[in-house]
Order: sequence, then C-alpha cells, then structure tokens
Amino acid sequence: MRSTLERFRREAECQRLARLLACDTAELDFLAHLDIGELRLLRLAARDCLAQSQRPLLQRAVQASRLLPAALIARIGENTLGPLLCARFSDFMSQPHLTSICRHLSPAFMAEVGLHLDVDKLCEMALSLPPATIRALTREVLQRREYILLGEVLERLPPALLRHVAREFTEGEPYLRTMFFVESPARRQEIVELLPEGVLLDSMRAVARSPEALLPQALSLTLEVSPAWQRRMMLYTLESGDSLLADMVAGIVRLELWGIALPLVQRFTPEEIARLMRLPAWHDPDVLETLLKGGARQALRPWVEVMLAQLPPELAAPARARLAAMDQAASPPGAGPGA
Repeated sequence: MRSTLERFRREAECQRLARLLACDTAELDFLAHLDIGELRLLRLAARDCLAQSQRPLLQRAVQASRLLPAALIARIGENTLGPLLCARFSDFMSQPHLTSICRHLSPAFMAEVGLHLDVDKLCEMALSLPPATIRALTREVLQRREYILLGEVLERLPPALLRHVAREFTEGEPYLRTMFFVESPARRQEIVELLPEGVLLDSMRAVARSPEALLPQALSLTLEVSPAWQRRMMLYTLESGDSLLADMVAGIVRLELWGIALPLVQRFTPEEIARLMRLPAWHDPDVLETLLKGGARQALRPWVEVMLAQLPPELAAPARARLAAMDQAASPPGAGPGA
C-alpha cells in the first residue's frame, strides 16, 4: 500500500514540476532516478529560480498595481496575464492586496491559479476568503479532477475551513480519490465526520463500479479511521449487497490487499462474517489460497481463523489442512510441534 501511495505522490510531483516548466510530464522521464523528496526540492528550486530571474520586473508591476482598483487588476489578470503569471505576481503582493483582488476573480480562474501555487501559499490565501468562495473553489477543483492538489490542501487547512471543503463532496469516487492523498489519520477522521449523509455509501458503490482503481483507497481509508467509523463503513459495504462483497473479495485477491483487509474483519459480527463466507467466491481454490497465504503471517492469523470458523464445512476442513501444511513448510528443518 505504501509503495502505491509513494508512486502516486511521485507522479504528483512530476505533474507539478511539468506545470511549472510548461512542459509535458513525458519530457521529465530523465528524472526517473530521483525520489519524491528530491523531486520536490528540484521543483522548489526551479520555482525560486524563475521567480528570482523575473523578480525586478514582477516587483515593479506589483508596485504599479497598487495605483489601480482591485477589480481592474483582477480583470487584467484573468483576461490578459493568465494563471501562471498571476501565481508569480502573488508572491510579491501583501495578503490584504491579494485578498481584495481575489474577491473580483472567478472561482474557475482562481482554481487555475491555485494549480501553480505552493500548497502552503494556497492555504494562506484561503484563510482570507469568505466561505462561499472556498466552497466554489472546491467545486471547481473537483470538476477538474485535481485530487492530488485537493488532498494536499485538506491536509493543511485549519479546522474552521475544513468543513466548508468537506461538505462539497457529494459523490463517493472523488472523495475516495482525494482522501488517498491525505496522509494524517487524524485529519482523515475529521473529514469523514464532516461528510454529507450518503457520501460514504456512494463511495462503496463507486468501489463496486471500479474495484481495481478504488479498492486500495477505500481499504486504506477504512483502516485508518476510528473503530466506530470502521464499523459504520463495513455496514455500508454489507448494505450494498452480496455483489459488492464479491467484487471486493475479487479485488483484494487480484491486488494482494489481505494485509489491509483482514484486520477489518474484527468489525463484523459472527453472523455478518458467516454471510461473507457464504459467497460463491470461496469455492474458487485460488481465492481461498490467497486468504490462507495472508493468514500464514502470524499477525493476521487470528482474523483468518475467525473467517475459517464461518466457512461452510465442506470447505473448512480442506482449508484448515492446507493452512497446517503451510505452517509445516514454513517451520525450520527438524522443528516439530513441541520444538
């Protein structure tokens, strides 16, 4: 899971560097040897270099802009300069001056400018914007499917603004894709509690529609919220029907995600586990084999034992025999049961 997240974050850094340099990400393939931290340092250094090379010109332009009405500056920026230049101008503006201009910009244009800003700068600007503008900006970013940027902003926003952003999630898929880029479990918990009713249920439906793309996000999110919310999200899964459960089991097998999925079994009642283990999927020897291999790891064994206890008898006996064979094969040579 961590390697998947790191790959996404590395791709995000490449995308942001490509935006800064106005090039295609394919042109940055020669940087493949750099890790995430090195890419970020390179992006910041390139941004500082570009800013310094244009610093005198930008400073003079910003000083001259103080003589013009904020509404006129906004119109010039949106219709003439474009988002990249406006983002660079913002580095040399005082926060009150910048805020007065932002009030005259369209949310669509501000969202484009935000793509070229450092996330900390973007969050600083957000503090001075009215809630209605924050909500409009969130809708624009979601419409553009800029989930990486939104996740990084959600990570840093103060709680007072967080609720305005969180409540703009109305569908499950954008929510799951964004939350994949919110690293702090505490912040994930805050966001989950602010969601509109029905978004979590829709997120389970989104997983059913696209398990390969969304199952890692759904499982990682469920694993990192409180036990009460884990139970609630597992109930959403059950309420979505056996077909969703079957899709999830199939996705877990294909993506080798038992390490994330098995601990969540503790949030099911025995009756709910029995329902899970009655799925036709368990009659596939390959599916059952992946579960047993997951249980071969000692930390996950208790959850596999709980599941095997609810497996139909005609499947449970050979499954236990296979698990015992795995244990014996993993034992050091000469080690016996009493060793």
